[in-house]
Amino acid sequence: MIRRADKNLYLVLLAALFVIITCLIPLKAYAADSIVIRSLNLTFKSQYGDEEILMPEISTTTSGVSIQDVLWKRDISKWKAASNERVSVILTSDSMVFAESYNRSECKITGAKFVSAKSLDNHTLEVKVDYVPVVKLGRTSKAGWSDSKKTKAVWNKVEFATGYQVALYADDKLKKRI
Repeated sequence: MIRRADKNLYLVLLAALFVIITCLIPLKAYAADSIVIRSLNLTFKSQYGDEEILMPEISTTTSGVSIQDVLWKRDISKWKAASNERVSVILTSDSMVFAESYNRSECKITGAKFVSAKSLDNHTLEVKVDYVPVVKLGRTSKAGWSDSKKTKAVWNKVEFATGYQVALYADDKLKKRI
């Protein structure tokens, strides 16, 4: 026959063992989950359309990290070539956790400019960057000398051009670039 004191001790030990086991199970699962991502990278590869602005290809080679979403501040129809366009790239990881934030040296950005990187939760990170759209320029439909003033160069505007370089020739030789 088991004495009452032994029975109570047995129940206390059993309860303690139960508490220890239930505490260890979540810790063991969390231990695999607690590998912190120390650095990451994003690449913006510009796409060149014929006289139109295209979205860049965005990728990451950081192991265990994937791109969940890309949120542009402005619609692409309002973009201008050579002007910053703000974008938030939402990254996720199922197997590792993100640090609270990352600085420029921990978050390497290629093809855009780093702005900030802050975690939304342990498995989600928002990286903000400024991307500069590019475009393959067309040709002007007219270039030459003004009809009214023969020393004045004139040309038709080229869409998306932010500036022009004029080359002056005489006798098939380059005289000056402006």
